[in-house]
Amino acid sequence: MLRNRKSLTPISLIITLVMALSTLLGPSRQALAAGPRVITGSDLADFNGIEGDNNGSISGATYAKGILMAGDKAFITLDTHHFPGYTAFTTAVGVGDGSVDDHPGTASVLVTVDGRLVKTITKPYGQAATILTVPFGQASQIKLTLHENQKKGLYILLGNPAVLTNVPKAAATPPAFGSGGGNGGGSGGGKTTLTLFSASVAAGSQETALITTGANAALTVVLTYPGGTQQVLGPKKAGPDGHFAYSWTVPGGIAGVARVVVVSSGVAQATFTIP
Repeated sequence: MLRNRKSLTPISLIITLVMALSTLLGPSRQALAAGPRVITGSDLADFNGIEGDNNGSISGATYAKGILMAGDKAFITLDTHHFPGYTAFTTAVGVGDGSVDDHPGTASVLVTVDGRLVKTITKPYGQAATILTVPFGQASQIKLTLHENQKKGLYILLGNPAVLTNVPKAAATPPAFGSGGGNGGGSGGGKTTLTLFSASVAAGSQETALITTGANAALTVVLTYPGGTQQVLGPKKAGPDGHFAYSWTVPGGIAGVARVVVVSSGVAQATFTIP
């Protein structure tokens, strides 16, 4: 009977509304993230050629949760706005120990952010996993695509894929995603910033420099490797938004600290290690 129905106080009404809203929105729309969240197929905006692979392994290291990329052009896509409160995506990347063809070839994972290639990870069978961390910043979409480098395929395992509430210090925040970072800045009509995607890059692997400078500004990139060998790129031209990305392969047979200097409307520099 209605007379037995308890009236709601303002406080209890607010609590009831919040609980109802949380139920409607679900865990992917919570205002505050509670901690790292494992990514499964149901969290992906789009995908092709993948399957779940829990307790899979890369070079003997086992991952409780995993996504197997099986076949050339297999991909996963994450829309960052599906994860409010989170700031980065991370996963171990390597050839799964259960790959159908454990031959001497390689497979590459191409990492694109809002359609821009920011990193390529190339792995042979039996090599330890590479930890990939991609900060969200202002990015809308992150995509990982498998590229087989020969006719015989190698399956790539994404070990313990997750979104994080805090970006690890070792993970750079690319200027293309947000406000920028890196060292330097200085003279001229504007500020130039530089961020390197990886703090440590093995010889033969790929590094990416993400640069912010003035709109349509000219820029030159100077790479100095251990031993003094230099590589000069430019002059090049930044985009209308002042962003410029450059990826290159680190030469083989060297180890130590490499320095990257960008000269544009200002000067910025950063270093990375070649183990």
